Amino acid sequence: MKNILVTGAGGFLGKSLSEYFKQKGYRVHACTRQELDASDFEQVYQWLRKNPVDVVLHTAVKGGRRNHKDSPEDFTTNVKMFNNFFYNRDQYSMLIHFGSGAEFDRDKNIDMCRESEVFESTPSDYYGRSKNLITKKIVRTNENLYNFRLFGCFGINEAEDRLLKVIKSGIENGTEVIIDAEKKMDFFYDQDVCRAIEFYMTNFNKKNLPRDINLVYEQKLNLKQISDIVENEMKSSNPNLILRNKEVKNYTGDATLFRQTFPLDIFTGLYMGVAEVCK
Repeated sequence: MKNILVTGAGGFLGKSLSEYFKQKGYRVHACTRQELDASDFEQVYQWLRKNPVDVVLHTAVKGGRRNHKDSPEDFTTNVKMFNNFFYNRDQYSMLIHFGSGAEFDRDKNIDMCRESEVFESTPSDYYGRSKNLITKKIVRTNENLYNFRLFGCFGINEAEDRLLKVIKSGIENGTEVIIDAEKKMDFFYDQDVCRAIEFYMTNFNKKNLPRDINLVYEQKLNLKQISDIVENEMKSSNPNLILRNKEVKNYTGDATLFRQTFPLDIFTGLYMGVAEVCK
């Protein structure tokens, strides 16, 4: 499996995956929407026949960000993009779709959710509903499709308005940062996402790999503890960090299947990942 298509290559995760696998010697087609509109069936159909690939890493997505207003278009676009690859699944050996903790309904307390609970959930928002529907289709199809569920992802390439970068910037500049101190949230290092993908690619024909899996570390930390890790790595603190103490909804997944599937020594982990981002 040496030929890889990365959709959504202009985004944080897509860029990280593209860089990682290029450095590893894979032939990577890193496609932004301008190069391949995944919501256009004819484009996807023609592209896959002109550019043979072994693996599709489908990171292209609409919606999901905190500052994005949820809309019906999020649902239709995400489902359409996935279906365009689904109906061309004879053109590649493996597709990995990147799911979200939102599949379990962000209006609820998402606390240590197991993968199977996606079948008990109907998210109230369009983005979460699209991801939920896609995961169910992947599991029920039981073919060459996989869902890697991320609750939070971080890395050097992430946008400046994402949590770790905001905390880091607050320490550097003394700007006001407000966090919900007791909220527990899973963050997964982007380089570890790459290693999980590589493990699946390497073991594609050797193991009965789960179709749907939470990419989460076993240790669950609240946002105050995550902020403390950043401060410890930077050997400084932010006097204007405001710890908001209120009733919170957690956003974490169960790590049992993750632990059973992967050799854990291949991963950098949360603490070392944060250290690398804070350099």
